[in-house]
Amino acid sequence: MDPPVSRAQRLIIDSINFKGFHAKKGVALKYCIHGALKNDEIYASPYQFDIQRFLPNGHPLLVNAAMQSDGDKAPATYPVFGGGSRMCVGNHFAKLVMRLFLTRLVQKYNLEVRHSKKEHCPIGGWKNEFRITPK
Repeated sequence: MDPPVSRAQRLIIDSINFKGFHAKKGVALKYCIHGALKNDEIYASPYQFDIQRFLPNGHPLLVNAAMQSDGDKAPATYPVFGGGSRMCVGNHFAKLVMRLFLTRLVQKYNLEVRHSKKEHCPIGGWKNEFRITPK
């Protein structure tokens, strides 16, 4: 998944040194959101989409051990919605809408996984067929 905005910038309020790089106070620092999401120092298998990446460690639905460490990363490592005082207002709204959607889906419909099979091509994962019927 790629973020809708690929880059952002922040004004540096104090001079900093980071990994041999020096930035002076008052300079606009640009960062690449896409690059942060594909950083293998932060995320195991960054090019593989796995919804489990966003579950906290120890969650009962977490079955992929490779993704387990990603759930509790610092919020700044997932900058899609921005951060701090400039956090996108859509962040909480999007999460609320998804919770409401999933709640209504579970309340009003039966969800059955059928013909589930493990596939290794083009990438490892599961191929599932879902059947949704009204309750």
